Amino acid sequence: MRRSPAEYYIRYRLLRDRDLPVEQVMSELADELVFAPGGQYAARLRQQMTPPEDFRPHDLGHEPSQRFLRRHKVRSLFHPHRGTREAIALFDDVRARTAVQTLIVAGADAERIVGTVNEHFGIVLSAAGLAEYWHYYWDVGRLTKVELIEYAKELLSDDDLARIAAAPPGPATVIRACATLGLPLPEVDEAETVRSLLAVTSGLGPLYATSLPPGPAQAQALKANAETVLVLREMVAEIRRDDDPYELRHYDVQTREFPMPSLADLAEGRAVPFPVGLLMPRDDAETAPGTDPDGDSEPARG
Repeated sequence: MRRSPAEYYIRYRLLRDRDLPVEQVMSELADELVFAPGGQYAARLRQQMTPPEDFRPHDLGHEPSQRFLRRHKVRSLFHPHRGTREAIALFDDVRARTAVQTLIVAGADAERIVGTVNEHFGIVLSAAGLAEYWHYYWDVGRLTKVELIEYAKELLSDDDLARIAAAPPGPATVIRACATLGLPLPEVDEAETVRSLLAVTSGLGPLYATSLPPGPAQAQALKANAETVLVLREMVAEIRRDDDPYELRHYDVQTREFPMPSLADLAEGRAVPFPVGLLMPRDDAETAPGTDPDGDSEPARG
């Protein structure tokens, strides 16, 4: 792991407590469940930030100090606005922050996350507060998927978050996250949910199965996943949208036939076709209504 999702909060603490050794600052952060990669990560961050002479971060009239804080993107923690104060309050509530972090990883949109916090945790949170929380405490875009899973498992000891991080972000993963967190399940578009479930199943099922040693257990896992994928394919094929059936066909599942693997085939390692990656790419779909094969568009549908 190369970075921390709380890098800017760590930068802030290293500046605020600049008279303390790096090790002590990081020890205090660990008590807050904020972690950084091992080695010299935090020391390098401190070395990258050389404050101006007569550093006065709390003095709004001292332009060199304020310019330095802006350059290192930590100014709003020294001079909190409403959104920053909301982010700090969220960070101080471990249950609420766990929910927010999980929903972010699952791919929930900002409106859903803000609504969940306001309704179920008794904390006032706006879109601006969520943006501040992301910036200082949970910028998961700084980590690869593998690093995020490692951070969740090894540092946060949160196996549920690790499992959510391993799944493709989308409606199905948001539903799974809400179920894990004990939150009401969201109402989402049926077609989107089923397609998302199909992506999760066809992607994670074989990954899990191949992590098992060859033999009956692995064979059973592969066969069960294949059967689940078939059921989801049928569900997608049956869904019809009244407003735009073409949009569904864009993403409809390929209908190629393949033989179901038997336990004997899988246990003995014989190669069999397997339904992985069944979502139809948009480029491979039929020509869109209103567009001829040469690319000339007809008038838009009314």
